Amino acid sequence: SVFNNDKRFRILENILFLRGLTNERELVTLVSYLGLSSGDLVKKILQRAFLLFADETYVEQGDYRDQLILSKIICSGLSVFPTSQISEVKSSGISMLMKGCVYWMDSTRQKRSLGMSTVLVVLRKFGEENIPEWDVEDKTILDQLESLANPSSLEEESKMETCEDILKTWSHVTVPENPVIEKSEPESIISKPSVDRGNHSKQREVLDSDDDDDDDLPAYDMSNDTVKKEEEKKFYYIRDVLEELGNPESDYVEDCLTLLPELCRRHLTHEDPALVQQVVKTLLHCNNKFGSDEWVNLRAQAMISVLETKPIEGARSLVPAFYDRNFPMDTRFGMLSWMVTASESISKKFSGKMEFSEYIRVTIQGLCGGASWGK
Repeated sequence: SVFNNDKRFRILENILFLRGLTNERELVTLVSYLGLSSGDLVKKILQRAFLLFADETYVEQGDYRDQLILSKIICSGLSVFPTSQISEVKSSGISMLMKGCVYWMDSTRQKRSLGMSTVLVVLRKFGEENIPEWDVEDKTILDQLESLANPSSLEEESKMETCEDILKTWSHVTVPENPVIEKSEPESIISKPSVDRGNHSKQREVLDSDDDDDDDLPAYDMSNDTVKKEEEKKFYYIRDVLEELGNPESDYVEDCLTLLPELCRRHLTHEDPALVQQVVKTLLHCNNKFGSDEWVNLRAQAMISVLETKPIEGARSLVPAFYDRNFPMDTRFGMLSWMVTASESISKKFSGKMEFSEYIRVTIQGLCGGASWGK
């Protein structure tokens, strides 16, 4: 192997927990391969997954799609362990499950159903006898996690048709005794047209005499010519996107603005709060190079995603910018629109929490001149 186990684990940790494998087949294939090549890596991945499952902040503020991937990682990781080795992760796994179960029960209905399904499937995989009799609302998620934890049972239910069954369904093909083969008619021969060599040589002399005159050459039509990009760039991290947005000569501004909402949802939650101020500043000074209306909509969506992910830090960066005289009026009105649009999602996501009340305080007090920013 090119990398040692620590390096491989960091790469796998980035793929599974930060980027997230949304394709279930790819996830099962990767975990199955790790189970065959190195069981220690699967144990480390399960330990990290159980720690996230029992983390209160992750349960309350994490996105449901990421949490669904986490449950799939746990169930598919347990599937590669035989019954004799399941005890190696059972002791630490049960304690983490019981600790995190309290947080999942106090969460939303969708998350509560996911947490209950994960706990039931893992306890059955551990061979526990006293399993809670919970009525899971989303049966589809429960069956899906059950099939990931026990893939052998799924294979037994869907057996492939055997060779004997295929041969029984075949019908015997009868061949006629005297088959008649029809002869195809020969293709008609096409005669080549005769060419007058004398006229051709005279015509060639006339054409050769015009080679010296450059004025008779027609201009080449380049109206449909397009400039091709030298190399397609791919962006995986927020800092790479910010660097590209800060480049006034960049041709990937709209591509970066399209990627920014998803990157904020996945990475900005775990980043330093100081990065939020840098993201807001970069978006405000971003250049609409081609003057397109799509750029305006993409920048608005990117800024709203920043506010929805980090409402307090985003408001503290955006409210002072509202009083900056360097920004035109359409940008200032855009700031008000972004904060109002984001407040609806923030009120649902952080309902009854400190983040929502602090967001309202910072925006209302700051925009009404209560803070020193408006002076």
